[in-house]
Amino acid sequence: MEVILKNVRLALPSLFSPFVPRDGLKPGQVAKYTATFLFEPGSPNEALMLAAIGAACKATWGDGAKVVFDAMGPNSRCMKSGNLKLRQGTAEIREGFAGMIQVVSSNRVKPLVVNTDLSPVDEASGIVYAGCHVNAKLDVYGLKGQGERGNGVFATLQVVQFVRDAARFAGGGSAPTVSGMESLGAPA
Repeated sequence: MEVILKNVRLALPSLFSPFVPRDGLKPGQVAKYTATFLFEPGSPNEALMLAAIGAACKATWGDGAKVVFDAMGPNSRCMKSGNLKLRQGTAEIREGFAGMIQVVSSNRVKPLVVNTDLSPVDEASGIVYAGCHVNAKLDVYGLKGQGERGNGVFATLQVVQFVRDAARFAGGGSAPTVSGMESLGAPA
């Protein structure tokens, strides 16, 4: 089920090149474009996601949807508490996640990344970064477990639209500029 989240914080984005874990890909694993979106509990975005998750579960498991969903662990759900996202190797909640809801999304296909006017944005522009506010178009779907992999409800990342600037999350870096540099004249 398609859903568009409005004015959410962008976290952990790999929008321009697929994400590869630090320890590499496991056999059979594929690198994917990823993004996590953060919003307040009780917001319209939460209501939209709950409706999409409910519809996806009903379409996948029919009358048993609630039982199956309740049995899923957090790693099998695209929407979960931000309090579950800890800084690697610590017991600290990751910056920006505390008290928020997180929606994790991915796609093997590169998502569209656009500016407020829907014009394409590239990585070099620095317009879209970890911490900015965006609109996000996702496709929420249920997946019946296969083999060792259990049932799950996931979100396919389709489009990210820049909405407005906000404080960058740590590690997000800043867009490069020539500020402070001096022209050395025309190239030889």
